[in-house]
Amino acid sequence: MRRRFFHSRKPLSPGSRVILFLTGLIVSIFLLDLRVRPYIQSISSYQAQIYGTRVINDAIYEELAKDNVRYDNLVTLTQNAQGEITSLQTDMVALGRLRSRVTDAVLQEIDEMGKQDIYLSMGTLSGVQLLSGRGPDLNLKVVPSGYMTSEIENRFDSAGINQTRHQIMLKMDMRVLAIIPGYTVATDIHTEYCLAETVIVGTVPDTFLELADSGDTRQIYDLTALQNLGNEE
Repeated sequence: MRRRFFHSRKPLSPGSRVILFLTGLIVSIFLLDLRVRPYIQSISSYQAQIYGTRVINDAIYEELAKDNVRYDNLVTLTQNAQGEITSLQTDMVALGRLRSRVTDAVLQEIDEMGKQDIYLSMGTLSGVQLLSGRGPDLNLKVVPSGYMTSEIENRFDSAGINQTRHQIMLKMDMRVLAIIPGYTVATDIHTEYCLAETVIVGTVPDTFLELADSGDTRQIYDLTALQNLGNEE
């Protein structure tokens, strides 16, 4: 006759229970973090981009309103005896000063606004549509990193038959940081703003001049070739 032996399980000690509970809690938090991290980074990047774009646009609007910037203040058109435009000449010194003022205005706006607190509900961060907007809020801080570059670009494109559009564009790039507990998301913002534009109707000017100073430095563009290229496209 085979004898069977039964061994009773010893109950877990209080210390073991605490360790088991903490281990389960840490694993649960880790798995939850893996799930929501991409979503948190996406929302943080989006909010940071909205913030940075708003700062740039507000500064640009205010600065341009102060100076009453117009196309004829930045560009000189030369005409022949028949009234046809033969060349365009942009004042790069004036444009450089304008770019510098706008850049300073953006940086000042950033300094004045400082950190921005944005609150996102945990239900929204869970990615579950039914829980969107519900639950406790998570504090998101949007912080500009101070990195920003800007440049002026003259842009030409075809605006129709025998018509050329000339735009003076201000291109700005800024890096914004979104900081939340355990995360730092860097977002690069690229913004283009048209400072002035006009449509040249009739014969296309032969040359476009950019005067960097009293006339010592200039760049010449063949606008006829530019228009022909645009028509081919």
